Amino acid sequence: MAEGATDTRGTRGTRDDRAEAPYTAVYPRPRAGSGTRGRDAARVREALLAYLYLTPAFALFALFVLGPFVYVFYASTLRHPGAATESHVGLANYQYLLDPAQQSGFLGALATTLYYVVGVVPAGVALSLLCALLLRRKVRGWAVFRLTFFLPYVTPALPTAIIWLYIFDPRAGLLNDALRLAHLPALGWTNDPHWAMPSVILYSLWQSAGFNTIIFLAALTAIPPEIEEAARVDGASNWIVARRVTLPLLTPTIFFVSVVAVIESLKVFTQVYALTAGGPAGATTTVGVFLYQEFQSLNHGEASTVAVVIFAVTMAFVLVQHIVGRRLVFYQ
Repeated sequence: MAEGATDTRGTRGTRDDRAEAPYTAVYPRPRAGSGTRGRDAARVREALLAYLYLTPAFALFALFVLGPFVYVFYASTLRHPGAATESHVGLANYQYLLDPAQQSGFLGALATTLYYVVGVVPAGVALSLLCALLLRRKVRGWAVFRLTFFLPYVTPALPTAIIWLYIFDPRAGLLNDALRLAHLPALGWTNDPHWAMPSVILYSLWQSAGFNTIIFLAALTAIPPEIEEAARVDGASNWIVARRVTLPLLTPTIFFVSVVAVIESLKVFTQVYALTAGGPAGATTTVGVFLYQEFQSLNHGEASTVAVVIFAVTMAFVLVQHIVGRRLVFYQ
């Protein structure tokens, strides 16, 4: 370096350090992790406050829902639970109900329930979807038609079942009158062991069609019309549009309606008991009716076992539907 020249490198470094010194003194840098700990503490306080507000709801849920649910499992291992003669029998109640040699009647009730499920679920879904497709076209009085379809579902089952008993009457019922006009033999309907369950299925299809139809109508409304119009522009007929475009887009709704229908069918009771009370000759004794009869006979241990088996069968059906739905359901 030449003589007399000034080395400014150290000076620049000193000036930069001096310039940063006041900033550091006025705005001290936060310590590492202090802000994170503060946010975590705030979140914990917020969560504790939320749980405090939810405590009454949790207490009611545990007392009236979770507690009885757990007790049913425990009562299924007892004989005469709650009575002075209560005794622990382990899995003896399950062996009694599920052993065909014991002739408890439960397996027959389970078969009758599956008959009801097979008769109601596929036909109910198909009928509701057809009604929704027909009601999709907006015509004069469209709102009245929707209300008419939904009325059977919101009307209590007991009054409508009593009305249907008059329709099913073997002597003066409307159905037999229609058969006579068509020169067909009259049927016994709810009084005939062979026709009792089909009568219950017919009533259930009428009673549940409104809810499913409204669900399908909402799903059809959510489909963008441009998709179907584009298919028609490409030369697709209405049948091709319905089968290749509309139906795949409705698979999530079909899956939902099917799951709900299976659950409701497996625990059916009101319409069966109102129409036939499980008869004639036990032809309509479903597991729900069988459970009620066990409670009436004060066989609370067996009745609790029936409830547990119904729960297990329902969960098995839902699991199978979930596995099938993962392959067949198309989500947009």
